[in-house]
Amino acid sequence: MAALQQDCNGWGAYDCHTLATIYSAGDPETALRFASRACEAGDPGGCDDLGRLYEDEGDTTQARALYRRACDGGYASACERFGALRDG
Repeated sequence: MAALQQDCNGWGAYDCHTLATIYSAGDPETALRFASRACEAGDPGGCDDLGRLYEDEGDTTQARALYRRACDGGYASACERFGALRDG
């Protein structure tokens, strides 16, 4: 984890996405911060992470919007989550 950048600009957005994934199970607040910054910087994986965190909190409206954004960015698993959340 020490090798990952915590600056989410540019290519650092992908590191923030990775950090969000690492923190998601044990520290959702930190995961939310990294996922949000990664998504804002344009990483569709960060938007997917952020969507899952919102879905876990029960905010399906926000989750769907983030899955859609990640899907539009080419993140295929987010497309599946978007469809499942819409249908479910």
